Amino acid sequence: MPEDKAPEGPRVIALVYDGIDLRALKSDTDGHLQVDALSSALPSGAATQATLADILAKLDVALSTRALEAGGNLASILARLDVALSTRALEAGGNLAAILTALQKMDDWALETNKLWGYNDRYLEALVALDPPAGTFTFNFTAVPDGEVRIIQAINAADVTTARRCQLRVQDGTNAVALKDATQASSAEWVIWDGSILLRGGDRVQIAIYSVDAGDDLYARAWGYKMKVA
Repeated sequence: MPEDKAPEGPRVIALVYDGIDLRALKSDTDGHLQVDALSSALPSGAATQATLADILAKLDVALSTRALEAGGNLASILARLDVALSTRALEAGGNLAAILTALQKMDDWALETNKLWGYNDRYLEALVALDPPAGTFTFNFTAVPDGEVRIIQAINAADVTTARRCQLRVQDGTNAVALKDATQASSAEWVIWDGSILLRGGDRVQIAIYSVDAGDDLYARAWGYKMKVA
């Protein structure tokens, strides 16, 4: 019997009911059943435009916040996020909705534990001038080296011999910005500034103590932390 001819005898046709009529099933020339997909619902948890927009919004906030905390070191931030997101994507089986939840948990965890907070070392500098010349005496702290920033959190100064006017400031080599200018209540009281200010390469803390007498004893302190940026 030739292979391209159907066998003789009765033929059987499969029918389907569409609710009104019986219709014959169709196939292509290879005998494969033809199915028309009239609509396709997204699987549960699949990414939608809203999901993707939410992810982008959270990444934007996270990057902006971490960039400020890390002194602008975005290369390190992006590397950490890339590894973290890749790991979470594999764990979630590629489900972007689950990744979004994981990202939110990562951000909450980072804020609670400060794991993404940029920190290299503590900064503490103490200067002393015993028996300085009379007049205005200026303490110049060490300048911030290139490739580093310092977050200054506290500055204080005192003439422990006689109460004096003290100006606590930061300087970029040309311009100085006074953070506090006050006269000691007594020789036992220090003039203190606390807060948070960022110094980049070349900047320094500077303290001026006015109307000093020869023989006075002067003290100055600065405290904070360092971050590498290169």
